[in-house]
Amino acid sequence: MIIRPDRCIHHLALRGKIADRTSDFISPDLTREEQVSDIATGKGFLGTSLQCVENIAEHFAAPGIVDNEVVELLACGRAEICFAVSRQRELRLR
Repeated sequence: MIIRPDRCIHHLALRGKIADRTSDFISPDLTREEQVSDIATGKGFLGTSLQCVENIAEHFAAPGIVDNEVVELLACGRAEICFAVSRQRELRLR
């Protein structure tokens, strides 16, 4: 489950354990590819989707919690951004 790219909600809601899954702010049926794309490109009134996931990772890390799904989503979102930037540079050089 991941938040929609056009919305950014409080950090723990992403995990779905305290979130209302029927809320319009949450899309529980996104594929992993869609989640990563949304994290890389999404932006809402509180910031980017990547910033939301970074915030979650930071809040989990503070008390020593390692959530592999959050870590993976963050890494994949950052990699997607790097790939997009590299692709744009490549296209400009042509």
